[in-house]
Amino acid sequence: MMQERQHGGDPFVSSPYYPSQGHGNSLDGGMSGGYSDLPPVSHSQGQAYTPYGQETPYAASDAQLGAPHGAYRDDPSSTYPPASPNASGMLLPARSFPHDPPSSSKRRKMILLGLLALIVVAAAVVIPLYFLVIKKHNDKNAASNNGTSAKTGGKAVVGAVSGGDGSTVTTANGETFVYNNSFGGYWLADPANPFLTGAKPNSWTPALNETWTWGVDRIYGVNLGGWFVLEPSVSARAWRPAVNPSGRVPGQQGTEERTSSLSGALSPASSPPPLFQPYPFAPDEWTLAALMRADGSPAEHDGEALRYLYCALLSGSPALANANARTQTEQDIAAIAGAGLNWVRVPIPFWSISSWSDVGTDSTGAPVAEPFLEGRSGRQEAVCLRRGRIRCGRCKGTLGGGYEASMGAILDAGRAGMLCIIGGYCDAGTYIVRLFGWARKYGIRVNLDLHTAPGSQNGYNHSGKLGQINFLNGPMGFANAQRMLDYIRVITEFISQPEYKDLIPMFGIVNEAYLPGIGRDVLTSFYLQAHNMIRGITGYGAGNGPFISIHDGFQGTASWAGFLPGSDRIILDTHPYFAFDGAPNNAPIATSLDPLQAGGPWPKQACSAWGPSLNKSRSAFGVTVAGEFSNGYNDCGLYLTGVNGTQSYGGDCSLWLDASTWNDTTKAGVKQFALASMDATQDWFFWTWKIGPAANGTVSSPLWSYSLGLENGFMPTDPRDSHGVCAALGVDADPFVGTFSSWQTGGAGAGTIAPTALQSFSAWPPATLSNVNVPATQLPTYTPTATIATLTFVTPTPTASGGGSVAKESITASVGNGWFDAQDQTPMMTSVAGCPYPDAWSAVGSAIPPPCTGTP
Repeated sequence: MMQERQHGGDPFVSSPYYPSQGHGNSLDGGMSGGYSDLPPVSHSQGQAYTPYGQETPYAASDAQLGAPHGAYRDDPSSTYPPASPNASGMLLPARSFPHDPPSSSKRRKMILLGLLALIVVAAAVVIPLYFLVIKKHNDKNAASNNGTSAKTGGKAVVGAVSGGDGSTVTTANGETFVYNNSFGGYWLADPANPFLTGAKPNSWTPALNETWTWGVDRIYGVNLGGWFVLEPSVSARAWRPAVNPSGRVPGQQGTEERTSSLSGALSPASSPPPLFQPYPFAPDEWTLAALMRADGSPAEHDGEALRYLYCALLSGSPALANANARTQTEQDIAAIAGAGLNWVRVPIPFWSISSWSDVGTDSTGAPVAEPFLEGRSGRQEAVCLRRGRIRCGRCKGTLGGGYEASMGAILDAGRAGMLCIIGGYCDAGTYIVRLFGWARKYGIRVNLDLHTAPGSQNGYNHSGKLGQINFLNGPMGFANAQRMLDYIRVITEFISQPEYKDLIPMFGIVNEAYLPGIGRDVLTSFYLQAHNMIRGITGYGAGNGPFISIHDGFQGTASWAGFLPGSDRIILDTHPYFAFDGAPNNAPIATSLDPLQAGGPWPKQACSAWGPSLNKSRSAFGVTVAGEFSNGYNDCGLYLTGVNGTQSYGGDCSLWLDASTWNDTTKAGVKQFALASMDATQDWFFWTWKIGPAANGTVSSPLWSYSLGLENGFMPTDPRDSHGVCAALGVDADPFVGTFSSWQTGGAGAGTIAPTALQSFSAWPPATLSNVNVPATQLPTYTPTATIATLTFVTPTPTASGGGSVAKESITASVGNGWFDAQDQTPMMTSVAGCPYPDAWSAVGSAIPPPCTGTP
């Protein structure tokens, strides 16, 4: 994520000055960044800290978090030209003849010849479509079927349609757009079988049902940041919140008259984003949600403005009239494919599965509940996920219909439907399952990233709550880790099903766990437990479940060399940024239109700092990717360092808040920096795809928006243009040879972990945790007695746009039951009845309760 992480000062766990790489900006607002109140241990107060070493734009060490380097294969493999009812790529174009019609015999002959040609062409379309896409998919389903997923029956789906460049796409709600893809990509859809995997985003990327070769095929990806994990920047749109019928704006005094439209511009431009505006001191989603709840329950305020907007922002609802201010839609995913990209990284929170109403007691003895708007608020009209049931809330109207909607239902259906991953469209909008469908339709692979952990894994605001680290740290560190393993398990069960395994080949199990506060041995023990649990579900070896992605813990890539040798398919994720190194970073970037001179020192610096480190990691660790990077060489941007943050940039940030003011030289410099970063990192995910306009209608963190760069000429229209940039700049990036050890990609030896590693890290719980003075075995724990939360697909009910109507999809294919491993029946963790627990989010420094076995 972009850095929107502010880190709270904690007397027990010092927070890094480096604003954890994160997401900050979401689609909607300026990117937010993080800052810390306290520097890390061993640094004097106020001294800038960077986990990447030297804090100048000329540092060239593993410090800056390198980028993965894999040999690239530009293999324009032949594919069948796509066809659709609106654009039939292989059908002969109709001709008009200006002269008189021929005689009837000639006419009949021509008609017969035309019909024969049409049959030949139609066969050329249908036969490849059946054998290359549909039959291959059904054969794979039949071959991989287990007891938890029914077979598709091997029946060809005649309703499947496909289209390439210039074809017209009709969305589920009846909207249409033209698919622009000059790279040979094509989309594939079938209303009866939404799980087809034959689409390709471009000619050089394998289709979803074809093998991805690590070290050969290259990741060109973008993050969909800030969509499902809220940060202050997520709603920095050019809209003001609507009000309820009383005219009261939640969080403000009085009944000031305001328009009830969501389309009005915010003012002044410097005010926080709409969601956070009435709560200017809310630094994180925990605080925002708590303040919103305190402002009145949904049952009391049907149509309450902020809840309405909160749901609308997540859903991408047309209620936000201006399309530019909406979150990602299907057209965004199509545009991602059309930009030559082939992966998306999707951050999600653990409360996508559940949040707890009791996580211990605070210092006064009062019970603490997680306030996240996960669907368990108000009247529980949408979701009972913890009992394994899921249903969508019923909205009394549509999101665009004003205040007649039941906000309890909208909020529950919206936030919960999205966060449950499988919640379907509900009546509130489009969420993650729909995103999966869009990605599948356009051949885009998904890196699903679990972005938050109970208790917070890093103390940054994107973890859910700014402040302490209580994951694997302090009195509740082990209990929170137990709970986190459950969430990893539930997601693994869902995405390992045959319907999803080709679509989601990578699962980031903990985003940016702060290793200096947790400890390497403790974190490694957790990763080993997660690895063994995941592979116990999926099985071992290539094709059995996703690659497991772990972050470098802000320690750079070199320190992870030789990690768990013999493990099965673990990826190292690193987030290289210059923006958050605490340096002024005011070296010029607008230096020339000549690519070899453009960008000042920054392109070469990216190549030097990131290329060698990532390439060496591919040899010493295994598959290594840059899960986040951006064009942000400085820390300028709306809310990039937090709503009330300050910048360390040594110049005037105003230039970097509005790309429309950039001249061609500035754009050339930024573009060259992007190309060098891509070449250095090799396998990458840019943060982020889209940022919505700020209050003044301008995207005010332009260095962090890929789509804005495409529109304005400071991002490459073809990511392959990055090939060879570092070499042209004279940087030897120590290229990776392109061959990983067999066990690193699921081949021979995968899952046979070296005995020395098992001996060192197999103890669970670990012998001790930081910030406690007793063995970990004496810390509070949870017990596995709760009902399993099974995620299941719900057939979506689309909403027509305008005055049209659409029919609900009639799905005949297997949709899975959400649980890949039928033998995995261990209940989920819950608190031990009768045992006291300190606040699981603020336990560092609290007294450790005596051992407790619970009430008999």
